[in-house]
Amino acid sequence: MTTLLVGERDSSFVVRESPAPLNAIQTAKDTPYPWVAVAMNEVGQKERQNNPRIIQYIGTVRDTKDVRDDRVDWASAFAEWSMAQVGIKGPKNMDALAWLNWGRPISKPEIGCVVIFEVAPAGYRHVGFVVGQTRNAILVLGGNQDDSVSVKPFEITDVKGYRLPAS
Repeated sequence: MTTLLVGERDSSFVVRESPAPLNAIQTAKDTPYPWVAVAMNEVGQKERQNNPRIIQYIGTVRDTKDVRDDRVDWASAFAEWSMAQVGIKGPKNMDALAWLNWGRPISKPEIGCVVIFEVAPAGYRHVGFVVGQTRNAILVLGGNQDDSVSVKPFEITDVKGYRLPAS
């Protein structure tokens, strides 16, 4: 049995036991990275016709006057918005792979670091924050995960990189 993070909207964190062994056992409260708490407070935000909060995320990356609804890939915008709330600038790009050229690379995942994925051959790209790890998956706190801000597992084999701010 190992510990798994489960987030709640009121900033409290529920920890439950999981039969899958984790390599890193921490909660978002344990990370020194303040953007994780910001992002965790957004858990539950969902796409609906022009959700103002999601439009706000998108506005940190591009002008929203042309955004007519929230059904765009807003994962990178959510990561950018979360960082901006604590004074950190991201790559200002809607493409998740832009995060591979931001900050500094790290070789292993840390709770709270940025993780970038690309699923081949489909070309699906994604970015979020590491909040846990199993043998085969990285637990990601991110936006546009099943059309909402949530914690979801992604295959380790699809990881393109891990990043932290440059300073």
